[in-house]
Amino acid sequence: MIGYFTDPYPDELFYSVCARYHARAKYKFKEATARDLFGNGRAAITIDLPSRFDSLIKSLPPGHNYSSERLIYCNTLLPFFSPFLPPGRLSKIYDEMCRGEDTGGSIHGRIGILTSDIRSEFLKFCTVCVKEDRLKYRQGPYWHRLHQIPGVIVCPAHHVFLEQSHVRVRKRRSSEAFVTAKQALTSLPPVRPIDTSNPDHQAYLRIARDAELLLNHPVKGSELSLLRGRYHGLLLERRLASYAGVVRITALQREFKEFYSDKFLATLQCPLDRRSNWLVRMVQGERSTHHPIHHLLLMRFLNCSAEEFFRLPEKKEPFGKGPWPCLNKASDHYREDRIESCEIGHTQDAGKRLMGTFRCDCGFVYRRIGQDNSPEARYTLSRVMSYGPVWETKLREFYSSGNLSLNERAERLGIARSTIVKRAAQLNLSKTIDYRTAQSEEHISTPRARKKLLAGDRSPENYRKQWLQVLKNNPEASRTELRRKAPAAYNWLIKYDKEWFNFISPERLRPSGPKPITDWPKYDAEKSVIVKEAAARMKKIDGRPVRVSKTALARELGMLSLVHKRPGLLPLTIEALEESAETNVGYAIRRIEWARECFEKEKKYAKYWDLIARAALRNSIAAIPEVKTAIKEALLCLNPLNIESSFKEN
Repeated sequence: MIGYFTDPYPDELFYSVCARYHARAKYKFKEATARDLFGNGRAAITIDLPSRFDSLIKSLPPGHNYSSERLIYCNTLLPFFSPFLPPGRLSKIYDEMCRGEDTGGSIHGRIGILTSDIRSEFLKFCTVCVKEDRLKYRQGPYWHRLHQIPGVIVCPAHHVFLEQSHVRVRKRRSSEAFVTAKQALTSLPPVRPIDTSNPDHQAYLRIARDAELLLNHPVKGSELSLLRGRYHGLLLERRLASYAGVVRITALQREFKEFYSDKFLATLQCPLDRRSNWLVRMVQGERSTHHPIHHLLLMRFLNCSAEEFFRLPEKKEPFGKGPWPCLNKASDHYREDRIESCEIGHTQDAGKRLMGTFRCDCGFVYRRIGQDNSPEARYTLSRVMSYGPVWETKLREFYSSGNLSLNERAERLGIARSTIVKRAAQLNLSKTIDYRTAQSEEHISTPRARKKLLAGDRSPENYRKQWLQVLKNNPEASRTELRRKAPAAYNWLIKYDKEWFNFISPERLRPSGPKPITDWPKYDAEKSVIVKEAAARMKKIDGRPVRVSKTALARELGMLSLVHKRPGLLPLTIEALEESAETNVGYAIRRIEWARECFEKEKKYAKYWDLIARAALRNSIAAIPEVKTAIKEALLCLNPLNIESSFKEN
């Protein structure tokens, strides 16, 4: 049992607490400090996720108010990682930090950051925070926990960039086992404030604030399926995913790169320079965990802070929860929640907007396009798919009574006037309304309109006479030509007296179809010449080689549909495509050459399996004699001294 213990400062890293204890006790060797605190002189102190907290609690003097949980969640980086870990795995990590006897390797392995490129090499500090700590605390500055998070490069409290110290995070020498901030920061560099007008600097600040929130308000575990469900809902709002869960990867990556600059992502060690990068793996439902910085970047891209993200429901309901209201104004249950199911799909236009179809037992079927943005949105509709017998019965009653104007009927049925006329015609109700006599007065919307219609040459009979006169004067004219000569009569008759109009007017001319305007032999000859140029151009594209297949060539030339649907029109082009298309062996050899060039640029000597992995060759392809020869030649170029023994072993 030790006689005293240094109380942690606000947001102080546990390593900093141990370093201050080491300096105050004036120990020369780290083993003495480790023996005092953890009962084992060989215990290592991991900076971000240390262990042996139960041993420390047992060694503290009587009357203390510390616990393993308090120290872990207030002075280590576990709260930063815990929201993105399954509860079962988080529980095992917590137990290892309390009772673990190793150096922390298994802890980092369970979290899943051993293979991540996001890491800090040195302890970081904020120059302004150090100056404030010197004035506020007798023992001087200390290592702040927030500043040591990999990916946090600005101080959210003072809006300045963090600086690196000379204290290593990993592989520290024995003399550097415990280094206080007071010992390391004898001189301070000038303050580097961020530029609030710079989008990258604004993004750095948002990441730091989200990280601070996770540290101070820990979320103790989230199932991976829950995280994926929340991301799916946000992607759905951005139209980057379908309701079924299919993510538009190409559009997502394009918009993500437009949102974050390449320099910003490189600074955070989160580049998207590979086809299967961390962003693709996150949204495609991979079961592995990802670094919290990846999560924070995706959240902010989707216009969601960390605080808002963990309040989202597990599954996005774009049209709210059922039951949904029936919007049939002709029914006695208008706006009552009685529709139990909703069929969700997407529009066929380029926007791929969400579309919900709602079917009531009264036969009324309506469709809504776009998600709910307000409580009143559930009582609006975009299109009526079926009116049903209840609505049609009400329409028949209105027409049989004849006491309501067209506007009043449209208002009571909840549709437009033009739709009333169209539906009445479909139900053969228009025959009950004679628009061609004075009795039609009651069906015109206003008294002024009725007076205007029946006055002088604007009466229904005069419109008929005008059209008959035009037909008599132009016996060979088409409907379009007749319309130009009597537009008023045409428009009225086609709208209100269509049956008589079609009977008396000439038949509509059916379009004969467009004349062929493409000279296919000439087009075929031109395209066949540029096929080889396209193939050579595709082989010179930077980055990982793309196979020059027949389909890829046709797509490059913009004629993929023609090649598949009408190959008989392009015999020369088809022959050129087949000749220029790359074989499996040729494509494999080109990948080998590309892998060799990559190793040469990186100045690395590669063995057989290194080259196979970089070129992504299957064993069956690598065993082909031509491919095998290409591999041997590439290895000879890379490692002429050891190639013979290495190649024979493999």
